[in-house]
Amino acid sequence: MKGRYALAILAALALAVCMIPADTDGATIDNSQRTFEFDNLNGGTIWFIVDNSSGSSFEMTVTVTEGSKTVATQSYSVPAGDSSYRVEVSMPGFTSEGTHTLTVSCTTDPSGQFTTSSFNVTVNVEKNILSNWALYLVIAVIVIVIAIFAYLKIRDTPKNKPEMTFEQLEALRKQEMAEKSQKKQKSSTGPSTERKRYLESKKKGKE
Repeated sequence: MKGRYALAILAALALAVCMIPADTDGATIDNSQRTFEFDNLNGGTIWFIVDNSSGSSFEMTVTVTEGSKTVATQSYSVPAGDSSYRVEVSMPGFTSEGTHTLTVSCTTDPSGQFTTSSFNVTVNVEKNILSNWALYLVIAVIVIVIAIFAYLKIRDTPKNKPEMTFEQLEALRKQEMAEKSQKKQKSSTGPSTERKRYLESKKKGKE
């Protein structure tokens, strides 16, 4: 009788152990960053953190959708033992201005790595100042005005003498010295000739 009670108790304990949920190792997603800022020229990047510190490595594909439209998809290899694996989804082509609600979905191989594998994010796409055509027009006008002023300044500035080599400067110096010497000779010979003529005319007068 006692043996039957003992068997019944053991069976109940075994059933209770089987009913306890197993402690499964897996990865979790930290998606606390839910709002991202893009611009209408470059788009932007959304990101989240995967904690896989207690799980094995796996492959993951991230798909970003807006309604029924897929706007980005990218694959990743999540290493084992990494508690802060950063997943970045680059979206350079997402440039439509305004506020968008996007759904981020993660599929894994092997499957079932996440309890919750999808979440929503908000993306604000703002106008980049460089996308304004009026700015380029203003810049073009400024460049043209500067070019006109530069042209007028160059045109009105007297041209400087061309630079001369040392040999040319030396030849010019010798030429100037020769001209000065000739002038000096003319000035020294001039008065003596006149004096000779005066003395000769005076001598003839006495005769």
